[in-house]
Amino acid sequence: TLVLENAPPVGTLYIGDTGVVTTQTLPEGSTGVVGRLASANAATPDQPPADPSDIDDSAGLRYSFDFDNDGTFEPGFVLLTTPQVTVPAQFFDDGNDTVTVRGTVTDKDGASSSYTVTFTVQN
Repeated sequence: TLVLENAPPVGTLYIGDTGVVTTQTLPEGSTGVVGRLASANAATPDQPPADPSDIDDSAGLRYSFDFDNDGTFEPGFVLLTTPQVTVPAQFFDDGNDTVTVRGTVTDKDGASSSYTVTFTVQN
């Protein structure tokens, strides 16, 4: 009997550029900070995650985000077709805090990989 397993997509999660978000330095009128799921290959960090299967890559990957890492994806941020979102400012408490965000990339067959990143918010 031949058993084929669906390998999940592989990537990494970035929030901002430095791991420290200072709300005073966000652009005026900004609603939050950019978060994106990206390639796991350090040489191509601007590329989206990849799936080991060319068929799954061609079908398109989907992206989901849990901005407070409570185990529930935020409404409106589930199975998106884009790997980049703005983390809403409501998830940044007043005062200094550390925030953990979870991002998940899913292929057409339901195989997925999740990544978390913790960053510092300085108000």
